[in-house]
Amino acid sequence: MILATVIYIVAINVVGFYISSFVFLTLMSWYLSDWGLNLASLGISTGFAVILTGAVYATFALFLGVPTPPGILF
Repeated sequence: MILATVIYIVAINVVGFYISSFVFLTLMSWYLSDWGLNLASLGISTGFAVILTGAVYATFALFLGVPTPPGILF
């Protein structure tokens, strides 16, 4: 998990905060889920990551106007 966190921190500067956060949250919640590594738990983890990343975007970018590290797409 430490390696995944280091990759996440490096990826923030390369692809941006929101994309790297979405990928990190999806993979880590899928890996740490109690349901095993199957497609159903991957779908739940992806939904969780979409909701949480969207909430972070709405909070920081829309409501507070705080910039996040930009990347290739954002």
